[in-house]
Amino acid sequence: MKTPGRNEPCPCGSGKKYKHCCLHRPGGIPRVPDDVPPPGAQQADWDDTGEAGAAASFFDQLRDAMKDHEFTSLAEAQDFAQSFTTRHNQDPAPGFDGLSPEQMQALLYAPTTSPEVLHVAETLTTPPRAPLLAWFHLIADALGQNGVPATQKGNLPLKLCRDALRAAQGDPDYGPAPFELDPDRIRSEEDTFLLHDTRVVARVAGLLRLHRKRWTLTRRARQALAAGDDAALYLRLFDALTSRVDWRYHTRYHELDMLQRTWPFLIRLLQRYGDARRPAAFYVGALLEAFPGFEDETIAGIDPWTLQFEDPVETALERMRSTVTFLALERFARPLGLVTLEPDGRDPIRPWRSNWIVQATPLAREVVRFEV
Repeated sequence: MKTPGRNEPCPCGSGKKYKHCCLHRPGGIPRVPDDVPPPGAQQADWDDTGEAGAAASFFDQLRDAMKDHEFTSLAEAQDFAQSFTTRHNQDPAPGFDGLSPEQMQALLYAPTTSPEVLHVAETLTTPPRAPLLAWFHLIADALGQNGVPATQKGNLPLKLCRDALRAAQGDPDYGPAPFELDPDRIRSEEDTFLLHDTRVVARVAGLLRLHRKRWTLTRRARQALAAGDDAALYLRLFDALTSRVDWRYHTRYHELDMLQRTWPFLIRLLQRYGDARRPAAFYVGALLEAFPGFEDETIAGIDPWTLQFEDPVETALERMRSTVTFLALERFARPLGLVTLEPDGRDPIRPWRSNWIVQATPLAREVVRFEV
């Protein structure tokens, strides 16, 4: 980059003109900016939304490295910063479980177009078992060839929902049974939790269609069902839930915008550590170590309700950790059959209030293959 003109904004990011800022520094070399990424910096290094949380450490290292060199021109300083940034992005970063910022960048922003880092399966060697797939089969059986009329709200009809809930109760293939949920007492599709979620995901996946106020199977879904190709159905559901359906849909959670982008890193953690049964806190802790910006976001957004507690910061962080557990493990990994979640037994009367013990399934190893 050429040397800026006297009246141009200073490259250091101060907002002042170059003549009023770094022009008079030795050699006219701008200081290292505090909040502007250096040339070639990867998004995962400096973005302030919580993806990596390594910005302050990186800039400290760059400043220290530049102090040990004497530059004779702005271009020389920029070349040094570029070279330092490139090395930094290619070396393993603390908290990234052996990954470099460059590799993490690919996981977060281009997981399906970074074959040098990971591959999402195009087919599966073993029949997949996942609650989302099991619920989809219930819906498909109920729709048949002609489909069913939608409710005024656009949901599946109440009788279909009640019959599906009866068929699913007591069968572990459909995931956890909704506690205290009587099929005869539900009033709409949205009361059936996983059935509602499956209908939403399957529509986004191109397996269900709402046309002229009638729910039907798409041609793609009918072909896969006729061929017994559960792998094709599962991979469509997987793609929809990873990238096109917000995990926070139909929940009270509205924070942690970046959490969903971390799904490849979560699966990598499950592949590396999921053979052993581990508490959910292990995976939540690993996510927060890699992306400490989630904690910063939580502290910055403490709401008045939390301020009534003796330690509002810890209360807010505990709620945040619960949110990560729910969205990443209960809302994503378990419906897709990537993990089994078992209560740790601390609250046998209300097991959903216990902490989860997590173990990865074989499907977690097959659906994504990592090259790093």
